Amino acid sequence: MRNSIELHMSGLCKLWTIPNCKHVQTFRGHINNACCISWHPQSTLTQDPAMINLASSSFDGSIKLWNLQSDEPIAEIEGHAPFRVSKVKFHPSGRFLTTACYDHSWRLWDLETQEEILHQESHSKAVHDITFQCDGSLSAHCVC
Repeated sequence: MRNSIELHMSGLCKLWTIPNCKHVQTFRGHINNACCISWHPQSTLTQDPAMINLASSSFDGSIKLWNLQSDEPIAEIEGHAPFRVSKVKFHPSGRFLTTACYDHSWRLWDLETQEEILHQESHSKAVHDITFQCDGSLSAHCVC
């Protein structure tokens, strides 16, 4: 079964099944526009629902980590507020999360400790996207 997540200006994130468009769950936690979501690389609906399954970001700089057992976040990562976080992306290993931000920086977070391990500043403009090579050895950043 395939799934899709719908992001709302209200901050809600809604999980739907595809192709039958059945609403499965609503994630509540952002107080501002939800703008990006990323599935954990090992995430499936049959995975232990208590594990981190997805991450989301918002215009207010908040980053939330979610499992499939609760409609509220299991953890929050802080460090970008009040700037918009334009992208969240899991490292292929699933242990790390990267965030791209309108504050002209991107960061790498260790999800086991929920601490920032790298903060790359000095881009000339907002960082809009970030991705990893399939094996996780390289990353690329998009500044527009």
